[in-house]
Amino acid sequence: MGRISSINTGFWTSPQVVDNFTPEERYVYLYCLTNPRTNLCGCYEVSIKTIAFETGMERYEVRDILDRLQHRHGVICYDADTRELFIINWLRNHWNSSPRWQKNALRSLRKVKSRWLRVLARAQFLRMQELCRADKKQGLYSSPWRRPFKP
Repeated sequence: MGRISSINTGFWTSPQVVDNFTPEERYVYLYCLTNPRTNLCGCYEVSIKTIAFETGMERYEVRDILDRLQHRHGVICYDADTRELFIINWLRNHWNSSPRWQKNALRSLRKVKSRWLRVLARAQFLRMQELCRADKKQGLYSSPWRRPFKP
């Protein structure tokens, strides 16, 4: 049985998604958010061939859509050399302030092969820790469910 992965319903009403994404881009981005390879840090290994097979699309279509999601929309980063995909706001939308969760997310982060994706993911991880600490100082409850979805 597969893992359960939830998507913030704000995905469908997000201005960036509604105004700028084509239906194919929405489909591939939703696949990137929910496929079985996702992990706690939002950076995982997946090949274009695998994405094409699992979405039923052609490889050239997937390559083109990933390129647009990365360069036009800025919602993912894909390293073709290591075949790793990083979802830019993954941590913002999935953050958990539990020390155990953070320890496991860091463990996932250490497994990232691509140096530049690891640096990006680590920077976002540290930023989320900083925001969580600032929220606690102000007496606010820091939860990803209270934040609006931002791709």
